[in-house]
Amino acid sequence: RVKDAEVALAQAETDWSEAKDTLSLSTAEVDTARRQLALKKSDMLRKSRLTGKGFVAETALEAAKNEAANAEQTLIAKRKAQITARMRIEAGRLTVERAKIALEDAKKALRDTAYRAPFAGPLHDVVATLGKRVSENEKLGVLIDPASLEVSFRVTDAEFGRLLADGPGGHLKPLTVKIRLDLGARKISID
Repeated sequence: RVKDAEVALAQAETDWSEAKDTLSLSTAEVDTARRQLALKKSDMLRKSRLTGKGFVAETALEAAKNEAANAEQTLIAKRKAQITARMRIEAGRLTVERAKIALEDAKKALRDTAYRAPFAGPLHDVVATLGKRVSENEKLGVLIDPASLEVSFRVTDAEFGRLLADGPGGHLKPLTVKIRLDLGARKISID
């Protein structure tokens, strides 16, 4: 989810940048369309004055009027594109914000799902696998703390009685224990 969110954020930022570039180009197109409209209107007025004096034919004046109307139509279309580009910028900004929130949520979920043991040690009876969904309180394996090994052994009631200290409370005597583990060629002794 974190990787997907990072990619989505990068895509949103790219789209937002593209929208900004589109607005810049759209603004330039609006400016050009305004200049073209001004030229066409100026040409139409000039031809209108000359038509009144008989120097330009009515058809040329009609053509100039059509060109001015087309230029005005072009300007309207360019303004509409500019408005759309502005709206894309705002939508892009919101998409980037949403993508940032999604990325933070994914990172938080990752932090919340990771569990760090308070010590390092070998794992035993591992049932977790990569990509497997686990539920709360599910046993994934056993982590053994080599600094806190436990030893258990059976004693009879009579032997246990000899391990108890004299007096009330039934506490164990402070005895020294030596443990030896035979691992084939390797032997481990702990006092």
